[in-house]
Amino acid sequence: MPLLLRPWGNLSRLWRSLAYLAIGVPLGIVSFTAVFSLLTITLSLLVTVVFAVPVAWALFIVARILGAVDRSRAAALLGAELLDPVPPLHGRSWLRRLWERVRTRSRWREIANALALFPVALGCWLTAAMLWAGSVSLFALPLYVGALPGETAKFWLFEIGFGPGALLAAAVGLAGLVVLAPWTTLGAANLQLAMTRFLLSRTTEAEMARLLQRAEAQRSSAVDSAETERRRIERDLHDGAQQRLVALAAELGAAREKLDDDPEAGKELVAAAHEEAKAALKDIRDLVRGIHPVILEDRGLDAALSAVVARAPSQWT
Repeated sequence: MPLLLRPWGNLSRLWRSLAYLAIGVPLGIVSFTAVFSLLTITLSLLVTVVFAVPVAWALFIVARILGAVDRSRAAALLGAELLDPVPPLHGRSWLRRLWERVRTRSRWREIANALALFPVALGCWLTAAMLWAGSVSLFALPLYVGALPGETAKFWLFEIGFGPGALLAAAVGLAGLVVLAPWTTLGAANLQLAMTRFLLSRTTEAEMARLLQRAEAQRSSAVDSAETERRRIERDLHDGAQQRLVALAAELGAAREKLDDDPEAGKELVAAAHEEAKAALKDIRDLVRGIHPVILEDRGLDAALSAVVARAPSQWT
């Protein structure tokens, strides 16, 4: 489909954009009236903080509800999923939660959106509606111009009567209906959506892509770290505890052979095997502590590092 006619390739998107613009006007009126009234009352009552606090609380609550409605309008009509940027409240008392609202930038953006929605929505809707209505009026002019007083139609500085002028006006109206009005409708809807996304959404699509890329990098790093740790544990088991257990088994076997012929030598081998078993247990215990050191959890990083240094062999002579 040619570029000029592309909006007609998705009629559903076109009419949903027109509905999005139309609904924005009453929503903007309600938003502006409610938030502007509460904001001005709050500012006028600041000298008496006691009376300003409940009005300010109502201001943030109303702006929060209106922001959710605006995000729902964008999702339902334009398919734009706008992530809620407002963090959850953690204060235990309503006064602490109010202070959190005052300090949260995204909640002030909800107030800004409620105030800006009315003029932006009204301008977008009037532009699109005037183009659609004007295009229809021009396109149908040859059909009704003869019934007008003086058989002429007045458009600003122009007077168009029946004949070539009416046919030219119909051609202009057709171009408006087919090209100008659809593109203007989509552009106005996208403009209003851009404002809503900027004020009411946590991230843009590009930011979401960057966050996804960062999360994938962190996941890969975590997998690599886990694999490195697994190999370290396997190496420590093979070079430490496993070797001691092999030596323990050999000494126990030799002791069993000596017990009948040379009990004293057998006892010495059993004693050596006992020491080897204790050493193996110590290696396993150290390995487990290296995975999740208890001292790190109980006494902190300083004590854990001191313990590691104390167990390390000295390199100084």
